[in-house]
Amino acid sequence: MKDDQSVLSDYLTKAELAQQLGRSERTLDRWAVLRTGPPRTRAGGRKILYNRGRVEQWLERQTEQPPGMKEEQNPVGRRRLRSRVTGGQYS
Repeated sequence: MKDDQSVLSDYLTKAELAQQLGRSERTLDRWAVLRTGPPRTRAGGRKILYNRGRVEQWLERQTEQPPGMKEEQNPVGRRRLRSRVTGGQYS
């Protein structure tokens, strides 16, 4: 490792990532609870960090579906999200 490169140089803080994504830190927290956001790492039990490479991979997976595909064709993700929000009940 070079002297000018920190161990944490490949990581972003929550504030840095929120700013780069144009979202609030609270949105990143909500995504973490819903398990829909980028993977995160806790350093020292409190400080939350995001690995740049894993954030890039997460962003690539966020590609929108082709225009011809309907949401009903992929209900699994919606159903899982709904079950967490409504305590397991589907509406």
